[in-house]
Amino acid sequence: MIADGSSRLRDVVHRYRVVHRTTYRYPESVAICRNQIRVTPRRITHGTTEVRPQTVQLSIAPEPTSRNAFTDYFGNTVTHFSIERPHDHLAIQSQFDVTLHVDSVGVDSTGVDSAGVDALTVASLNRWLDDSPDARRVEIDEFRRDSPRVQSVDTIDSDARLVVDPAADVRDAAMAVTRWLHERMTYDPSATDVSTPPATAHATGRGVCQDFAHIAVAMMRSVGVPSRYVSGYLRTVPPPGRPRLVGADQSHAWFGVFAGPGAGWIDFDPTNGCIAGTDHIPIAVGRDYGDVAPVRGIVLGGGRATLGVSVDVAPVVVERVGKT
Repeated sequence: MIADGSSRLRDVVHRYRVVHRTTYRYPESVAICRNQIRVTPRRITHGTTEVRPQTVQLSIAPEPTSRNAFTDYFGNTVTHFSIERPHDHLAIQSQFDVTLHVDSVGVDSTGVDSAGVDALTVASLNRWLDDSPDARRVEIDEFRRDSPRVQSVDTIDSDARLVVDPAADVRDAAMAVTRWLHERMTYDPSATDVSTPPATAHATGRGVCQDFAHIAVAMMRSVGVPSRYVSGYLRTVPPPGRPRLVGADQSHAWFGVFAGPGAGWIDFDPTNGCIAGTDHIPIAVGRDYGDVAPVRGIVLGGGRATLGVSVDVAPVVVERVGKT
C-alpha cells in the first residue's frame, strides 16, 4: 500500500458534497450478482492538497445478501457485496462530504507548490529510483512499469521522448505531457470504450478521460517517471468566471506522477489541460483503470443491461483557517 500522508500545514479548506448514482436495469431476471465497488473516498494527498473524507453513506438496492468493506493494496476503499435472489435492477448511491485542505503558501500560478519542496528532474529521479536505499522506492517503482492496460508502445514512447526533457523538473515534464495531450487529442465519447487500448486512442487522437489518462501514464513511464491512474470526480458547477471542466457529469480520470521524495505525488488532468486542483476529488488510485473501476463484478442472467450514471458535486463551504 502506498502511503500518502503529509505533514505540511494547511490553511484553506474546501468542502464538497458528492452524490454518485449508478443504476443497472435488466430486461431479464438476474439470479445472482457479486460486485466490488470503489465509489467512496479515501484520505490522500496530491501536491499541496490533502483530501479527507467526512460523512459517507452508501446505499445498495436491492438489499445485499452479504456486504463487507476493505482496503485494497493501493489504499482504496472497496465494498464487496452479493445479491443472491432474483432481481431486475441494481441501484448504487454513494453520498459523502469531503474536505480538501490546501496549503496556500508557496503555490504558484499553476497551482503547484513552488516553495520548500524538492521536486527532482526526470533524470535525477531516475537515478534516485535506481540507487536510493529509501524503502518507498520499492513500492513506487511498480508505477514505472507496464501494467495490464498500459503497455509500452513504440509510437507513444517516441512521442514521450519528443515532449519530455530529461533535464526538466518532473512537474514541468508532467505539465508538458498534459498540455501536449490536451492540444493533440479530441474529446470524443463515441471514439472508444472501456476496453480500448491506449495505443488505439493515441493513433486516432480521439477518446475520453480514461484514454487521456492512460496515454499520459504510458508517456511518463516510458521516461522512467512513476505514474498512477486516478479516478474521481470534478466539481459539477464551476466558480464564477471559470469554464466548466470536461467530464464533470460522470466519474472522471486523470494521472499522478511521483516528483521525488520531497514533492511526493502531484496530479494532472490532460483532458482539461490543467493541474488537478481543488475542483478534483480523487477516489481511487492504481496502475490503470483495471485497478480502480467504480463497479466490477459478475452477473448470472439478466441479458444486456441498461446503465445509468450521474454525479453531482456541490460546494458546501470554502473557508480559511489559522494554521496550527
